[in-house]
Amino acid sequence: MIFAGDFAQLPPAMGGESVSLYGSCDGMYASSKQSQEMAMGKAIWHQVTTVVILRQNMRQTLQTPDDDRISGHRGAPKITDKEFQNVSIITGLNVHKDEYNRLSAIRFAEETGQELVAFYSEDHMSIVEDDKCQPRGKGVHSNIMHISDYLQGLLWEAMPLANDKLLPPVLYLCKGMPVMIRLNSATELCITKGQEGVVYGWKDIIGSRGKRVLEVLFVSLTTPPTEVRIPGLLTNVIPLMQKSITVSCSLPDDTIIKVSCSQVHVLPNFSMTDFSSQGKTRVYNLIDLNNC
Repeated sequence: MIFAGDFAQLPPAMGGESVSLYGSCDGMYASSKQSQEMAMGKAIWHQVTTVVILRQNMRQTLQTPDDDRISGHRGAPKITDKEFQNVSIITGLNVHKDEYNRLSAIRFAEETGQELVAFYSEDHMSIVEDDKCQPRGKGVHSNIMHISDYLQGLLWEAMPLANDKLLPPVLYLCKGMPVMIRLNSATELCITKGQEGVVYGWKDIIGSRGKRVLEVLFVSLTTPPTEVRIPGLLTNVIPLMQKSITVSCSLPDDTIIKVSCSQVHVLPNFSMTDFSSQGKTRVYNLIDLNNC
């Protein structure tokens, strides 16, 4: 019989015998379920009459290099192993997720010998008036009617946290990059929020301000719930169209404006928040425990 205990172990330095595995007072008072279980455990422990204490691990004295390699495979994997290279990291804060995605996109492009292509949003001032939905006490709401070149530059340079939909104003993509869909478009085609895939290709145009704008992004779904077949495309390759949504954006001076943002709404999928990871079946879970 092998015990998960050490017969030669001295009582703990802090607390002494009173906090040891089985002290002299254990079992004297069986007034609770826990004390009764301790009394039974102590009785079984005291039935041991002969103990062999190993002072040297003899199992690996005669192992060959092949044995060492096999035993290494059975051990805990390392975070630097290849199978974890592009697995999405779960984190508790959106600001950490965005930085993970930014750095990993640069790394992915370098490793695959590609260059990141920047696709800009097409922004216009929103004509939707809904003051009842405006958050109170959070910035000064502006009545700006036109987006100047300077204001457009501020919107493109802003972090995703600067808008209430947490969407990046500029997408940096390359082929093969993991992405996550951020809007529900077509349930029957598995184009739903949170669905994961990789960039297969795209069709872009030059926008009104001379920047590259995504018209269609083709994504190869990695683990769709059902197989998707669209005529003219490979199995599980789906088209994501540019879509316009209204977002509230916070400017550097704390002014809030409502903008109609036209973009293909996906995110790089090198990281996701703990909220986005709920309900997902994942082979590997890499977690940043700092804020989870």
